[in-house]
Amino acid sequence: MVQHNAATLASQQAIEQKVSRSLAALVVRQVLAYGAIFLGNVFLSRWLSQEVYGIFAAAFAFQAALVLLSDVGLGPALIQRAERPTGEELASLFTVQLVLFGVVAAGAWLLAPAIAEMADLGRETAFLVRALALVFLITALRSIPAMLLERDLRFDVIALTETVSTVLYQGVLVALVYAGWGLNSIVWALAARYLSDLLIVFRFYPWRPRFSSRLRLIWPYLRFGLGMQGVRLLAYVKDQLPLLVLVPLLGAASAGQWGWAIAYVAIPIYFNRLIDRIMFPAYARVQHDRAAIGAMAGTALWLNFAVGLPLIVALVAFAGVIIPLIYSSSWLVALPVVVLLAPNMVGGFITGSLFPIFYATGQSRKAVKLFGWWVALNTVLAGLGLWLAGLRGLAVGFSVTTLIMAAVLLREVRSVAEVRFREAVSTPALATAGATLATLLALAVHLPWFAALMAGVCVYAVSIYALASARIHALLGLGLAKA
Repeated sequence: MVQHNAATLASQQAIEQKVSRSLAALVVRQVLAYGAIFLGNVFLSRWLSQEVYGIFAAAFAFQAALVLLSDVGLGPALIQRAERPTGEELASLFTVQLVLFGVVAAGAWLLAPAIAEMADLGRETAFLVRALALVFLITALRSIPAMLLERDLRFDVIALTETVSTVLYQGVLVALVYAGWGLNSIVWALAARYLSDLLIVFRFYPWRPRFSSRLRLIWPYLRFGLGMQGVRLLAYVKDQLPLLVLVPLLGAASAGQWGWAIAYVAIPIYFNRLIDRIMFPAYARVQHDRAAIGAMAGTALWLNFAVGLPLIVALVAFAGVIIPLIYSSSWLVALPVVVLLAPNMVGGFITGSLFPIFYATGQSRKAVKLFGWWVALNTVLAGLGLWLAGLRGLAVGFSVTTLIMAAVLLREVRSVAEVRFREAVSTPALATAGATLATLLALAVHLPWFAALMAGVCVYAVSIYALASARIHALLGLGLAKA
């Protein structure tokens, strides 16, 4: 028993070391890649009208729909399985995914005129849809090696790949928009992104694509993958479908305001998503150990709140100054939506940390059921809010639904993990409260807003270190430890 416990502890520590090093690599990636996304959004916000910005946002949502429809969750299934896939299984997975990608691209091509007519945006929209369908096919070739890299927790390579492709994408997009290429900018920017991504992935994982007719081998992956894909589909319906619906329903300008408000208030999500992404394969490696999963979930919650909560508070509290200074005053019209969406983002710190636990422990059916309730409740509340109060009501519906589901997940996750929620979030919450009080006092003595904000940052840094120094030292120690 002692030897078993020692082996389990050693395995958990080895995984935590990989997680910590992966987090360090992805933090660098996040600063560079999402820095480029942030700057790109700033330029687009200043150069594009709300109507055109809305069309761009809808086009990105459509591209995400293509990616979603082409996958049946085989990638996450490959990551979740304890056994390493054989060469024949990988060939079968590749064959199925290539067929799916082709079917989705062909369907988008044929339906392009109908999609353009539905959106009521002119003939050039049909060309855009068909061009996006062709460019999208590039991603089929990189799916298998990319998933194998993620399965092995080689996030240093993934970080490099995604940094280069994202920075290149944003650079091409902004340059072509500035040059007056309009919607065509999206097509060429995505082509540059997907090609660079493909080349770098194959450089570090030179997997040779091949076909196989032994499709029965993928059945174990498919059973898990369909459940995972169900959750992804529901998540898309909840998060991105409103962008497509708002264009014909309320007009492109409303879609632009909604898309911009989401991009602004979701800035902390840039960091939170990388934490949640790392945790899924990490949970999967210790999927039968309740205590280990609970400890990792506590770390994920602490990191999400320690970084995300003070950022959300600052973005909302100083929005009236930040928006005109960085994005232009034309976007102040979306400020009420930003404020009402903030609770949605805070609830997302919890749901993003806990949902991967169900996937990693093979309970995808339960995850689909929970997400189904989430989407149903969100559809009712957000739809009612949209009908009663427009975009503001839509934001209220989103926030109320997410907070309810966060509470539900905290209860349901007890069946598979021992998560100490209060212990994880209490220190970030106290440090944020202290920083907020310091900022208000600085403003009360008539310090400039930037000086008041810096005072709050300093108080937060000192407070979070004083309250959680042991946890911070543990994370730093894992990051510096040798494998």
